[in-house]
Amino acid sequence: MKIKVIIDDNHDPDTITLTASKMNKEIERMVEEFNQDSLLVTHRGSEFPLNVNDIYFFDVENDSVYAHLPHTSYPTKYRLYELEEILPTYFVRISKSSILNIKHIASINRNLSTVREVRFHDSHKVIYCSRKYYPFLKAKLEEKTL
Repeated sequence: MKIKVIIDDNHDPDTITLTASKMNKEIERMVEEFNQDSLLVTHRGSEFPLNVNDIYFFDVENDSVYAHLPHTSYPTKYRLYELEEILPTYFVRISKSSILNIKHIASINRNLSTVREVRFHDSHKVIYCSRKYYPFLKAKLEEKTL
């Protein structure tokens, strides 16, 4: 497969066009990765699309990345670095093993250590933001309020 990049000032800035003679697995994969509205997750051996707006956070458990919703989680086929590239800007990395959706944050509490505890609306789940990544989270939250 050849990839050709053409820069055109008259082109719609929010559109990527793929041209091919026929649909194949590689093109399907590329479309899936560029589509930010949903991600494929696995449930009982079947893959299905999950709306990224519904996802509270992603974290790594036993070398697999899980997408967490308020009361359940699903394994994904992605790695965190891949998710960082394809997720919308309201997702932010908060530790070596976690990415969260800032739209669902209810509170951020500082523990006795330097780690911050993040709680979510309508969920019992808690995730921790490391000291190294907290400035990025803080900047995203300030950006959101502007």
